[in-house]
Amino acid sequence: MSSTDKLKIAIAADFRHTLPDFGYPDDTWLQQELEDRGHTVHIINWKLGAMAFVDYDVVYVSSTWDIPEHPQDFMRWLADCEADGTRRFINDAHVIRNNIVKSIYLSKLKEAFGEEGSVSGSIVPSRFYAINANPADSIEGLGSHSLEDILNDLDKGLSWKEHDIVIKPIISADGMDTCVYKRTPVERKVDPSHILDNEKASEHFLRLASTCGVILQPYITGIENGEYSLVFFDGNFSHGIRKQPGFKNGSNSRTPIYAEGLPQGMIDFASRAVQFMENLHGPGSITRARVDLFEGKCGAMLSELECAEPATNIQYLEQAEQSRVIQRYANAIENRAYELRAEMKV
Repeated sequence: MSSTDKLKIAIAADFRHTLPDFGYPDDTWLQQELEDRGHTVHIINWKLGAMAFVDYDVVYVSSTWDIPEHPQDFMRWLADCEADGTRRFINDAHVIRNNIVKSIYLSKLKEAFGEEGSVSGSIVPSRFYAINANPADSIEGLGSHSLEDILNDLDKGLSWKEHDIVIKPIISADGMDTCVYKRTPVERKVDPSHILDNEKASEHFLRLASTCGVILQPYITGIENGEYSLVFFDGNFSHGIRKQPGFKNGSNSRTPIYAEGLPQGMIDFASRAVQFMENLHGPGSITRARVDLFEGKCGAMLSELECAEPATNIQYLEQAEQSRVIQRYANAIENRAYELRAEMKV
């Protein structure tokens, strides 16, 4: 490798954890692998501002998990880093923007794959509300409607009737502010601290609707069999983990799961969802993605398709598999970085 082949890569992160006790091993493993290939790689706090990043060939948004605390600041930072007209981001900036506001990408996926349940896969039914709604974000204005008013209307559909309801923010990370409104007597595998009665559910709904907006979803019982998280690099399935059965059940237990252990058709459906999103945003726009799914009554049901700063869960893999995954991970970032640098020179 000649010096002209070397890249200068910034990994943008959340610095609530700081080096050397950095909280995200994925970033340090990726950094080491890329440095072993001769590249210059720095893990940098995105809050330092755009000027800290403009001298890099690419900026890889990796673990900026403080976005929900500063969404507008982060959006401005994305724009500022490319204010000179140079595309620098992995994944592409417009992918990241549209993924942070979950109503945007989930609405697109609902249109493409449906939400009524299908053997080939479907999207968890989702509705989006805010007091100050932006129709461009696929969010409905709340007006004078209460949570009870909205659910009375949604209950006309079989996907909602006699279901408990998940209430969560439109901009969030790691299940932040995500709760279950208990409307049925059925026992659920849910941490009691995340169960809301009628009054508390209405308060929670209005609080979220008055900020970034709120998502309503029917409780999908498949979560009680465990949630599957599948990671893709360059559109190809890399690895997966299965979370402990239950909703916010207080356990962080995650176990590796291999292709042969996944429900039939799940990888194929997740792959089609990732490919749909890339087709929507343009070739090469998505280098890393994580798809979260449950087992539905008919087939897989997609709850999230994370393209902004998805955790890759590499730390839960067996050591030999970790090494293989980190190499695939570095290949994907390296290849996209070369593509972007070549684009700069045109």
